[in-house]
Amino acid sequence: MMRSEPVGTARHDLRLRVLRRQIERLDRCLVELAEQSSRITRWRLISFALLLIGGAVVLLAWGPVPWVVISLALFTLFIYWVWRHRKVEASAARLRIWRQLKQDQVARMALDWDGIPPTEPLDERFEHPFGRDLDIVGERSLQRVIDLSITVEGSEQLRQWLLEFEPDTASLPARQSLVRELIRLPFLPARLTLNSLIATGYDGTEMPGRWSSARLLDWLKLQSESSSLRTPLIILLMLAPVNIILFLAYLQEWIPPLFLLTWLVYAAVAASQMRYVAPVFQDAASISESLRQLEAVFSGLEKRSFKNSQSLRSLTEPLRKGGHSPTELLARTNRLLAAAGLRYNPFAAFLINAVFPLDVLVAYRLDALKDELSQVLPGWLSMWHELEALGSLANFGYLYPQATFAEIDSVDDATSIPFSASELGHPLIGAGERVCNDLMIDRLGT
Repeated sequence: MMRSEPVGTARHDLRLRVLRRQIERLDRCLVELAEQSSRITRWRLISFALLLIGGAVVLLAWGPVPWVVISLALFTLFIYWVWRHRKVEASAARLRIWRQLKQDQVARMALDWDGIPPTEPLDERFEHPFGRDLDIVGERSLQRVIDLSITVEGSEQLRQWLLEFEPDTASLPARQSLVRELIRLPFLPARLTLNSLIATGYDGTEMPGRWSSARLLDWLKLQSESSSLRTPLIILLMLAPVNIILFLAYLQEWIPPLFLLTWLVYAAVAASQMRYVAPVFQDAASISESLRQLEAVFSGLEKRSFKNSQSLRSLTEPLRKGGHSPTELLARTNRLLAAAGLRYNPFAAFLINAVFPLDVLVAYRLDALKDELSQVLPGWLSMWHELEALGSLANFGYLYPQATFAEIDSVDDATSIPFSASELGHPLIGAGERVCNDLMIDRLGT
């Protein structure tokens, strides 16, 4: 509901001006960082040239010992400039993302459809008595203005709320309480989105699309026979050091090439387990990106106590119960998935697995972690999807202070008025053109 309230409109215009000033300030910071990055790039090139040319001169003039000392010093200098450059680039990427999110907010407030991120497309078979007619869903719709979700499920949750035929009046007060608390924390949804985008490696140049957590849940359901990996893994871990010892003894000419026999046994055992290992690594790369996003989001939520926001504290309670820390559990899974990523480099994977059974070990540990995740992750994701939808509503309430909360009363007698609104107006019509009206429905069915 939008009211033609002068005070609310003035606060809306003030927040729009503040956002534009923040974008201008971010632009100045990005220019400074670009200049700083250029200077550091020059110093990187200079230090690299000194490492090559200066090192060669020292080697020819004074010999290997001074060359080692000077080369280490110059290499340290080069690594320092590389570190500085990456730090500046990371700061610039963070500011570009933050600027993009601010621009999105300005577009929402100005109803600039070219600047508002697109929402999820509707199914061609979509039918609803008022969804399209009132522009609640669609290409230029209320949902598109409101929606901050980074997951498909969060966007779908918001759409379901907006299109409810018969809203559950018993649950609406609790939802309104959550939205009110989030309005008092206007930067929380944006910062969670920022952390999530940074975790994917997004640099602020082109906003990525929403991702679906359904694929993550499907991956958890792909169970391998991890118990069957235990005995072969123990055998491989015992054979690995034996192979190395026998190989080194052969190099010293103490024994014949016995390592070939033990390595053939090692290779045969490892190869026999590939049918159990392959399912665990399925979609590892894409799943890793989704888990990094969740780790960034849940880390931000875990750090907040919400001691002054009891409804939000209750909503995020699944993150604090069950004896599992989301950040710690997801970080462990991501480390294993990073190790699994070596399989995409066949040469490196062959060399490592020829010496150490990395694939079998990672598959065994990853499948065990999947068992842990399958117990808690569905609940965490359900909470996150609801929080995304609530954050979208709260963001709309913050950007449009003239928007009001509906007052829910029980209809318990024939004299109750089912619906009554004062100065009701459509939020997709600009304040200068919007005509607000009073509306009352005195009985059900009209």
